[in-house]
Amino acid sequence: MRSLPLRKGERLRDVDVLRWVRCRSILCRRRELHRAKGLEFLRQNKKTEALNEFQKCVDITPAIALQLIKVRLWALLIRVGAAQL
Repeated sequence: MRSLPLRKGERLRDVDVLRWVRCRSILCRRRELHRAKGLEFLRQNKKTEALNEFQKCVDITPAIALQLIKVRLWALLIRVGAAQL
């Protein structure tokens, strides 16, 4: 079994890579399914159900979540600072 270099002292086996690729493709199909359901609910004017399906098809990474938290925190600090002036 061949190993792929990752970082110094770490290796990733082909089996691990295939597992990761398969998992990503399943998640991708699941997102596409939820998006299609959301669009169908939107066409039927079922906005609550559509919103629920659209929320399921969004992929938020920890890095994106951290960026959003920072932006919201800065906006809050600016508002609080402006209110004290």
